Amino acid sequence: MKIDDSKKRNPYKPKREFKAYAKFLVVAVMLVFIVDHYLWDGERPYITNMKAEYYAEQAEKDAREKLAIEALLPPKIVFPDNGEPYFEAPSESEGEEATSKIQSLVIEKSNPAEPVKETKKVETSKAVKPFTGERMKIAIVIDDVGMNLTQSRAAINLNPNVTLAFLPYAETVKSLAEQGKAKGHEIIIHVPMEAMNSDVNLGALALKADMSPLDFTAEFQKIAQSFDGYVGVNNHMGSRLTQDKQAMSQLMRLLKSKGLYFLDSKTIATSIAADVAAFYGVPFAVRDVFLDHEDTPAFVAKALRSTERIARDHGSAIAIGHPKKNTMVALAKWIPTLKARGFDLVPLSELIQKGAPVIEMVKEKPKAKKVKRVIKQKRLNFNLPE
Repeated sequence: MKIDDSKKRNPYKPKREFKAYAKFLVVAVMLVFIVDHYLWDGERPYITNMKAEYYAEQAEKDAREKLAIEALLPPKIVFPDNGEPYFEAPSESEGEEATSKIQSLVIEKSNPAEPVKETKKVETSKAVKPFTGERMKIAIVIDDVGMNLTQSRAAINLNPNVTLAFLPYAETVKSLAEQGKAKGHEIIIHVPMEAMNSDVNLGALALKADMSPLDFTAEFQKIAQSFDGYVGVNNHMGSRLTQDKQAMSQLMRLLKSKGLYFLDSKTIATSIAADVAAFYGVPFAVRDVFLDHEDTPAFVAKALRSTERIARDHGSAIAIGHPKKNTMVALAKWIPTLKARGFDLVPLSELIQKGAPVIEMVKEKPKAKKVKRVIKQKRLNFNLPE
């Protein structure tokens, strides 16, 4: 039988030594283990740094969550002789105690179970250091006050710089407004206005787009007589009415005659209320944040952080909340901590913009000038009644 030489094994090719390969792999693994255990103590440097950064971020996040949600300052419940129990806001000393607890929280949370080398986690203490620069202003407005007696009392017992917006048709609105005023709160009317959804119940008193001028004025006068001591108004719902130029024009003329300011709750992005207020010379402001669009502690805490961020970026911020338990508890814990962190809680009137109409000087003849009213065309592109 003839043998095919082409299929013979190359005599110069080394044989495969599987035992040698196995020994090499075992030695390599052992070397890696030894280096990892004795040189890096089981922790590679980049993993250590990643852990330190993670724990530092979690420390700040958790501390802020604790500030608004958890039991740093358990809300006090007052049991009056008459009426239902209600929450009472903490004192300034309790607020300072809360700040110190937050500091300890940051330090505690920034230390993992196994100690790591000092890295960025030390810098998390910046989150609770007292602010030393220009102070930022925050206005908090509580809408719908007057309907729920227990939570309305909780709102009244918040810091006096919180602005309260009372619903005009609430059964006990006069007495509650008097209590709010006596506590030092700035109070405004939370005026019901027509919404885009026609099925929404506006209540016993409301302004609607299809009202005649006489009916519109008469309805507003009833609303204005519901209680005393208010200095402005804001809209309850109103996603339809705040887009209606005729209705807004009539409302601003009425507010102008009474010397009231207007807060646009901004229930719809296409609202023209602030533009019309500026045109008629009515002092106005626009809401920045809704605190409790979702009635959960986590949402309220996140909204309060957004309020702080806007105040840092722009020097001031306006937030609107409602007399709900989650909101009341969060505010009672959060407000006492503001001062130490560079924020001033102020009544809404301190953030109101003057609504003087824009004017420009137009030269017609030499040494002759004429003043005429001009509308900001960028935002307002329709004719308004004089």
